[in-house]
Amino acid sequence: MTVQEDGYRVVGRRRGTRSLFWELLAGPEGFDAEGEECGWVNAIWWNGVVLLDERHRLLLVHLADDPPFPRGDLLEVRAWLEAVAARWPRWRVEWAARGLRQVLDYLRLPYDAVPDLEDVSQPVRAGWADSPTEDDDFGRVAPVLVAVGEGDTGDWFAGYWAPGLEQILLAGPDVVVGERHQGQRSAVLEAVPWSGVYVDVPGQRLDWWSLQCGTEAPAVAARWPGWTLTDHGDRFEDVADLIGSELCIDAGTQAEAAERVLAGRPRL
Repeated sequence: MTVQEDGYRVVGRRRGTRSLFWELLAGPEGFDAEGEECGWVNAIWWNGVVLLDERHRLLLVHLADDPPFPRGDLLEVRAWLEAVAARWPRWRVEWAARGLRQVLDYLRLPYDAVPDLEDVSQPVRAGWADSPTEDDDFGRVAPVLVAVGEGDTGDWFAGYWAPGLEQILLAGPDVVVGERHQGQRSAVLEAVPWSGVYVDVPGQRLDWWSLQCGTEAPAVAARWPGWTLTDHGDRFEDVADLIGSELCIDAGTQAEAAERVLAGRPRL
């Protein structure tokens, strides 16, 4: 969608997020912002969004983690954003972690402008926990890593294999911490999940990073009364430092991530 002095236009693209992935790398001169005007179609049909605010030269973007990003690795998203920013030198390039909700907030529109958007973020229930990685491939990580520190009894780790950290955050401490019997005592990851949360039970602290979280801290606070909440943006390193040595992330360098995401050719 484009934002101009006289308002905004919502256009639909049928070629998917892989098309947007490569087209944005062409820069403002090579990016085709035209398309079929579609209005705010049902939320289930959105798997990527780009807002171009020509007044303030802002590019706000969110793409699904698959297929554009080969391993679904946070470092790959960072590398791609860095490459896009280099090709849009007079623009501010930002990732919309809250997806359509963040775009609607920017346009000062209610969430019900997009049909069914309110129904896509339901809290998890008991039984959500699984392994944080594929058993035979530590490079295939769950979209959400959950680490729980319980003081004298140590830490445990689990993965949630659905996109969107909000479903964990909105569940509250009883549901999240209640999965300890499904957790494992350490985690070795060869990719950085899009989202991760550290639940410090004795300190009643909740720290998280995320590239995909549809809610904000006030809504989370209502489910975690008395807890200190910190949203670290995409800075997984900050949260990993809090978790400690039982979490090992060996995802390589950002340069290696850039090689992966920029390999191949556009499929437009």
